[in-house]
Amino acid sequence: EHITSMRHRNYVTISNPDHEITKADLERLEEDVRTIRVPSDRQILHIIPEEFSIDHQPGIENPIGMSGMRLEASNHVVLASIPAMQNIKKSVDRAGFQIREYILQPLASSVSVLEDSEKDLGVALIDIGGGTTDIAIFHKRTIKHSKVIGVAGNQVTNDIRESLGIISDEAEILKKEYGYATESAIIKDEDILIKGVGARGNTKIPVSLLTQIISLRMRELFTLVDNEIR
Repeated sequence: EHITSMRHRNYVTISNPDHEITKADLERLEEDVRTIRVPSDRQILHIIPEEFSIDHQPGIENPIGMSGMRLEASNHVVLASIPAMQNIKKSVDRAGFQIREYILQPLASSVSVLEDSEKDLGVALIDIGGGTTDIAIFHKRTIKHSKVIGVAGNQVTNDIRESLGIISDEAEILKKEYGYATESAIIKDEDILIKGVGARGNTKIPVSLLTQIISLRMRELFTLVDNEIR
């Protein structure tokens, strides 16, 4: 949840004799972005160019080799908590490995599951994990927005545990084996055996009751996702 993103525009002047844009100019743009002020407990995790403009002509994907006097970029800047990243590093170090690079999870997921044509047309990737739900919105092959929401699968398991008065392991099993996100998806509303804890005996509940518990949290999650996309 400590991940935030922002959009930032900046430009550099092309000063070489033939005014041809090179990789060094793109590096100057990135270095300029790294000078922006961010909160003291945050650091820049990614600087992702969305598009470039040359002499105020927008919509350029790759400006290298083109000529112009002014190169401008619209960047998607991702910020992360410094303590959180330090904790990740400590965990990896203690496991006997070294970190080569930090990558925002929605970006890594997008490499795995999205095609370039989907990113070009426009797509929202919603990755529901255990502790968080990650959102990445792409258009014209570049990321336009990213967000991490602190509602996901673990909260569903906890809702089942609290509502039915069972242990977490049993709640997780019920979620995976019998759970539906919405009542309309239920194929057969059969009874489920709930194992008793201590002096409490076994009980039975219908699948529809379990689904009601899950659907409340899913409705909350997708409302948050919908608000973020809007």
